[in-house]
Amino acid sequence: MRGSGISRPFGEVARSRNAKLGVTGALFCDGAYFVQLLEGPAEAVEAVFASIQADPHHTDIRVVERGPAETRWFASWHMAMVTEAQVARMRRTNPDLPALQPYRTAELVATLTEVLAPHWLPPRK
Repeated sequence: MRGSGISRPFGEVARSRNAKLGVTGALFCDGAYFVQLLEGPAEAVEAVFASIQADPHHTDIRVVERGPAETRWFASWHMAMVTEAQVARMRRTNPDLPALQPYRTAELVATLTEVLAPHWLPPRK
């Protein structure tokens, strides 16, 4: 989906809605595209996704992967927001950080969790 960035009001609205529904996840924006990972009860995730699809601001929406997961990657975030600048800073200190691959879920999750972990995510058990 093309876009110009993540606005603070959007983030607050998304976090509030997701908290009410029990949805967690992460949103990455590189200045041109958004990549979003949603996790939670299937019905709640589908409700959030339906609202995304219905919003005329969102175009060229593609589902890369859908299905149940054994654990939540972003359990402490109703919507973690990651920017290209955050990824670039992390890459300077960790050159082994996986390349951001929006259409490859495992690499995307690895990159986003690596960027978020030092500052915001609790240790994974």
